[in-house]
Amino acid sequence: MQKINPNAPVILGGFTATYFCKEILQSFPQVDVVIKGDAEKPLLSVVRSLRKGKLQDVSEIGNVCYREGGMIKDNPITYTATRDDLDSMDLVNLRFLDHWRQYYKVLPWGYEPNFEERCWTCVGRGCKYGCSYCGGSSMSHRLLRAGKAPVFRSASKLADDVSYINESGAAAVMLSHDLNVVGKDYWKAFFSEVRERGIDIGIYMGLWQLFTKEFVDEMAKTFDASSSWLAISPTSGSESVRRFNGKHFTNREFLERLRWFKTLEMPVEVFFASNLPKETDLTFDESIALAREVLKIYRKGKLKLHCQPILLDPCCPMSLYPRKFGITPLVSTFMDYYQKNKEYYDRFEKKEASRADLLRYFSHATDSVKSPMDIMQRRNKWLKEVFGVKHSPDLEEETNS
Repeated sequence: MQKINPNAPVILGGFTATYFCKEILQSFPQVDVVIKGDAEKPLLSVVRSLRKGKLQDVSEIGNVCYREGGMIKDNPITYTATRDDLDSMDLVNLRFLDHWRQYYKVLPWGYEPNFEERCWTCVGRGCKYGCSYCGGSSMSHRLLRAGKAPVFRSASKLADDVSYINESGAAAVMLSHDLNVVGKDYWKAFFSEVRERGIDIGIYMGLWQLFTKEFVDEMAKTFDASSSWLAISPTSGSESVRRFNGKHFTNREFLERLRWFKTLEMPVEVFFASNLPKETDLTFDESIALAREVLKIYRKGKLKLHCQPILLDPCCPMSLYPRKFGITPLVSTFMDYYQKNKEYYDRFEKKEASRADLLRYFSHATDSVKSPMDIMQRRNKWLKEVFGVKHSPDLEEETNS
C-alpha cells in the first residue's frame, strides 16, 4: 500500500496481530498501529486522530499498540465489545466494495469461482470451550480481548442478516458459531424468526460439541437442505484423546448424531486429526475404526470425511502450555510463522510445492509424530484402511526426492 501512497497509514488488527503486536511493529516499520482485541471503537478513535494528522494522539486510546519516537508503546485493553455494539453494526452489506459478489464465493479453504454463492455472518465473540488446538478458545479470548465470557448478537439481528443475504441472491448463510454454544432459547428464537419471515436459504454451521435431536429437527424445518451442510469434528476415535483435546462426547453419542443427520438429506463433513497431543499409533487405529463406522452410516448419504494434521495456532492452549500437552513447538514467534508461510507460498507460486512439502510447515511435534513423513504415513494408512486407497502420490514424491 505504501508503494502506492507513502503517506497511507497501515493499521493491523485481529488475533494474530494482537498476540504478536510488539514484534510486528519492531520487525515491520511500514506498520503504524496494531489494534488489539475488539477493534470497533478503538479503530474509529484512531481514524479520527489520523484525520487531524496527529498519530501521536493515539496515546490515550485503549487497545492500541503503536510506535512513537522509535519506541513501541503498548496501551492496555480497555474496550471489549458488548451485545449492543455488535447489534449496532452492519456485518453483511458488501456493496460498497468493487466486485462485492466475489466475496460470496470465498470459503474456508479459499476462493472458489465455480461454487454457489454463500455469505458469512457473525453470531458473536468468544467461546466457552478450551480445545487444545484452537486459537479462538476461551483462554485465547480472555488473553487477547479481555473477553471474560462470550457475547452474542440478538437473534433478531442475526435473522436480519440472513434475510439480507437471501435477498442478495446467495444460496446459504455461513455462521461463525455453533448456535448450541449460545443456548436453546437463542436458537429456538432464531429459527422461529427465520421461518416467520419466509426466508428460503441454506445454512453452513460447524457443530462444536453435542446437541439435541430437537435442535437438528428445528434446523431442518428452517433451512433449505439442498444448499446446506454441517461440520462436526470428533478429532479422534479415542475417547480419552478426544476429551484431553477438548471434545466431550462418546463414540456412541457421535454416531447417534450422525444417524439423525442422515434423515435430513443434508451434506455432512466429519473431521479427524492425525497429530493430536496424546495420539499414538494405537489410538489412531481407533480413529480409523470410527471412520469406518461413519462410512457404514453414510454409505448412501452425502458425506465428506477428512483426516488432516492440525497447525499450532498462536495463543491456542497447547501453544501456551506445550509441556502440559506433550508437544514440541516448531514455531513460536511471528517471524517463524511469516518465514515458513512465505517459503511455502513462494514455492507454491512456482508450482514446486506438494502436499508432502506443505507438511514440513506443520508447527508442532509429539512423541509419536515427529516429522512430515510420520504424518504422511498416518495419512496413507487412513486412506488405505478407510477408503481402500493403496498409496499416495505425494508420499512417492517425498520418498523419491
